[in-house]
Amino acid sequence: MAQTFLNLAQGVTGTLPTSNYADNGKILQAVHYRKDADVRMSGDGVVHASINITPSATSSKILVLISATIEGSGTTAEYAFVYLRRNISSTITTTVQIANALGYQATGGKRHTISCNSLDEPNTTSQVTYELYHDEAAGSGINYDYYETNYTLLEIGA
Repeated sequence: MAQTFLNLAQGVTGTLPTSNYADNGKILQAVHYRKDADVRMSGDGVVHASINITPSATSSKILVLISATIEGSGTTAEYAFVYLRRNISSTITTTVQIANALGYQATGGKRHTISCNSLDEPNTTSQVTYELYHDEAAGSGINYDYYETNYTLLEIGA
């Protein structure tokens, strides 16, 4: 079957109205970080730091996309929480829970895939730093290995 194309703009005349909101919904910048190095967490702490973006306008929103593979060595009663945190000027201003009871009811050696999509409104044109934070909630000294982790930060005009 042959493809047929229709040119909808053919024969159209006139002008589009101007708008003060030309960047609404447009992706203004994209920053991607791929962390291939394995990180072992035992206890509480920052998994990956310095995931940065500098918004071009205070009205911009930042869409944070994360995917990670994590393996825990604990027993069925040991688990952790994983959070996305935002820092501005070294002050934690926003925390979003990504994984609740990671590893709960799983024996050691099980891999888990987590993902996050969070729309943030930092209201600044200063550099914004995001980090993945590991919180060992139950158990003590359990190893959690973070394998390949991908971070994508998209500045969206508002």
